[in-house]
Amino acid sequence: MLINELFEVESDAVVFYGENGSKVSLHDFQAASEIVAYSLKEKGVRRASIVTDDACWFAIALLACWIAGIEPVVPGLAGPQLMTREKARYGTILARSQRKFRYGPGTLAIDELVRGSLRIPFHHLDEKLEYSVFTSGSTGEPKEIRRSLGEVCAEASSVISHFNPVFDQTDCFASTVPCRHSFGLMFRVLVPMFVGLPTCRQIFRSEENFLYKKYDSPFVVTSPSFLKRLSDTAKGPRASGVVSSGGNLPRYAVDLGEKFFSCPITEIYGTTEYGAIGIRERKESDAVWRPFGGFSVSNADERRLQVLSPYDRKVHVLDDLGKANPDGTFEFSGRSGRIVKLEGSALSLDRIEYLIRKDDFIRDAAACPITIGNRDFIGAAVVLSERGSDVCRASGSESMFLLNLRKRLSAAMDPVEIPRVVRIMGGFPEDPMGKLPEGWPGSLFRSIGY
Repeated sequence: MLINELFEVESDAVVFYGENGSKVSLHDFQAASEIVAYSLKEKGVRRASIVTDDACWFAIALLACWIAGIEPVVPGLAGPQLMTREKARYGTILARSQRKFRYGPGTLAIDELVRGSLRIPFHHLDEKLEYSVFTSGSTGEPKEIRRSLGEVCAEASSVISHFNPVFDQTDCFASTVPCRHSFGLMFRVLVPMFVGLPTCRQIFRSEENFLYKKYDSPFVVTSPSFLKRLSDTAKGPRASGVVSSGGNLPRYAVDLGEKFFSCPITEIYGTTEYGAIGIRERKESDAVWRPFGGFSVSNADERRLQVLSPYDRKVHVLDDLGKANPDGTFEFSGRSGRIVKLEGSALSLDRIEYLIRKDDFIRDAAACPITIGNRDFIGAAVVLSERGSDVCRASGSESMFLLNLRKRLSAAMDPVEIPRVVRIMGGFPEDPMGKLPEGWPGSLFRSIGY
């Protein structure tokens, strides 16, 4: 198992780069993990949530938990109030010392625990060891998902096997996504350590971070949210590879990313439960997905996808809609939870957003059901492309521009799908993984009387 092999090597190779030029060697990382493991065991910790975005401290805490026989928890988007209120669910909170105060009494600082001298020597870890991840789920309530160490290492092996030629040309990993997401945990923490490449401890939150931090041939781990914010004039470092996951990646964002990083964009399709399931190179606007890591994908019914997992050899029905093709590839069309009933028709909000985004004048779209009087309709918030902004100004009024938009949409949409109300926005309130707040844009329309 890859994680055991990591501790069989004695090396001073750099595994983490800091913002100020500091470096952490594999030897120091191994020692820190064993010292923190002893500290956690001595304090009687049985379950611990890791809440730092520093990749080095996150990795130390994660490995320390497994060494000490403690179940690590990745709390996702859970905030301090929820975590302190539901301590039985999240356990002891592990944070950095300067953030400790946010989580109240009982919070342990990872960078203080590492100052001890006693340690638990590393021993081979059982592949049945588990960790928990909390996601927002489809309801906004925290949903706990458990994965085994063996599964995660097997997924990492598949990632390394696929990207090995790229990793041979890579100097370091640079990420715009936090460790608290499964995608970030895999590509920002585990894979870099397993292939013996350093990763940058801090998140790259803006394109300026890539401009002033001079790294040669970085492998960039990112999301649609970051790629959509890139300017079309800036030029970043030439990346060895760029992977994106976490949501819909529109064509304009692919073009911006390829121009900025001088590198094609690879998309990963996955779930928190099963990890990476599909992969595609965005050379075409509607490229199909190829199964990844030993998964096979088929249709559970005429709408939903299902996968045969290489880990337990069982079939699992997904909450995702799409179509499996005879050649083994598949298409993804949205989440099953985003189906609404209007006038007797089952409408996919993902399909509606996809068709709106295909318009040359639209950069992004978000749809939801709205109520006008006693009737239900579709409402949509949109972000205009640069060309769309020019056309909107030239038309003299937003209402005329939106009227023409609805006419164009009628060529591809059923009348019931066409948004009755459209709001033009400067941008959407996305998190680092490109996820919109729970209930948005419904809350936007409710605030203006719909």
